Amino acid sequence: MFAFCCGVVSAMPVAGRYEELVEIPVLKRQVRAGDIIKAEDVEVRDYPLSRTRSDTISDLAGVIGKSPSRAISSNRPIREGEIAQPILVKKNGIVNIRYSSPGVEISTSGQATEDGALGSVISVRNLSSKKMLRAKITDENTVVIINSSSQSVQVTSGETYAAQ
Repeated sequence: MFAFCCGVVSAMPVAGRYEELVEIPVLKRQVRAGDIIKAEDVEVRDYPLSRTRSDTISDLAGVIGKSPSRAISSNRPIREGEIAQPILVKKNGIVNIRYSSPGVEISTSGQATEDGALGSVISVRNLSSKKMLRAKITDENTVVIINSSSQSVQVTSGETYAAQ
């Protein structure tokens, strides 16, 4: 390094250490399992690359709207395996079961036999027929029957429509 003072240029030894930093989202506060992470819970900080792992989440979109599977402390990197889509349908919750096929649409009530997040496939029990079905979660109150030739949907009138 060169220093310039009073018209004199001189060399000056400098020692230091370089550490590459990356911007990653961290929580401002501890978030408990089941809570949904909001934008105000997260901030982006510079963090030493050497202290991150390959599964460290590096963008805000990967964190906001998700839910921890267990409590996550503040001010540290968040790993992909620590968060997931929030549970929308709870085990034993009542849901609207829907089935549609060209020319046919059926809707009935059912009971979820497991927890599930948006887009996940769960087992549901048709309350009128007691038959178990596999269905995809579309919102907190609705599941859609997965098209399968081995499943059928039975409505309260007793009519059975085969999935095609």
